[in-house]
Amino acid sequence: MNTQKEVAITSLFIEYQKLRETSEENYEFINGEIIKMHSPSIKHQDIVLNLVMELKQYFKGTKCKTMISPTDIYLEKDNIKKEICVIPDISVMCEQSGFDEKRYHGVPTIIVEVLSSNWADDMIKKFKLYQEFGVLEYWIIDPSSESFMVYSYDTEEKNYHNVIQRDNELCSKLFCDLKINMEEIF
Repeated sequence: MNTQKEVAITSLFIEYQKLRETSEENYEFINGEIIKMHSPSIKHQDIVLNLVMELKQYFKGTKCKTMISPTDIYLEKDNIKKEICVIPDISVMCEQSGFDEKRYHGVPTIIVEVLSSNWADDMIKKFKLYQEFGVLEYWIIDPSSESFMVYSYDTEEKNYHNVIQRDNELCSKLFCDLKINMEEIF
């Protein structure tokens, strides 16, 4: 039996889906809340573009697909559907069955967020959400300090561990030979 809160969230999610179909603006739906996304800065977009080019090249010829915002991702795990839709700056999906014509249903392998004015969403809300759903790697890029953090999901402990980075090189724990010179990204 659905509680009043669940019914209200489902109703709001239906409203959100209509908004996504009709609006020129981008919105996410997290924890029963419609969140308007702000326009990114030029530096933000430069970083996203530079990272996407590196990732597209790395994953070329593999089953993994690199996507850029505004790709809707309906987070779903173990055939459990929740009313959650995120629009990360960059995502890498190595499980292709989750794609339909407009969005991805499932859990991306890698999610990259470039911090902007809504940094608390990326650092707190989305961190917890991506950890809950088991996103295998979560990269957070900070344009203002030109720094980055890579979090790797531990499937046994069901939480993230910070992957130590050296010499301004972003190294994936999941894809051992994926190394990105961040000086070229910033």
